[in-house]
Amino acid sequence: EWAEALNMTIEALRSGLRAVAHLGAMPPVIGHELADDRGIVVAEAEMAWVASHLVLLTFDQNDLAGIWKSNGWQTVILDENSSTVDGAPWIDAVCSALGISISNKSNEGESA
Repeated sequence: EWAEALNMTIEALRSGLRAVAHLGAMPPVIGHELADDRGIVVAEAEMAWVASHLVLLTFDQNDLAGIWKSNGWQTVILDENSSTVDGAPWIDAVCSALGISISNKSNEGESA
């Protein structure tokens, strides 16, 4: 599943997505769509962790954040450069929302 997610995501996000994989997250669904009660797609996310109701939106998708939030989803919105969220690496925001500790996992990897 991770190989498929990496192949489907945009190049600018691949290295961060590899880091998220190494930290133990479940693979996201790339291009996840939100449909209304009639099955009409009302929003799309770059990637989503469906079980956690978390979506990662590109800068160009930031206008869809309200739709996702009003449907019970957490949103992480990339800055214009597609590598940060509010100036910090995007993987920090995603891991925080998923409840994954970055410092503990990176320390484990250094001692292994």
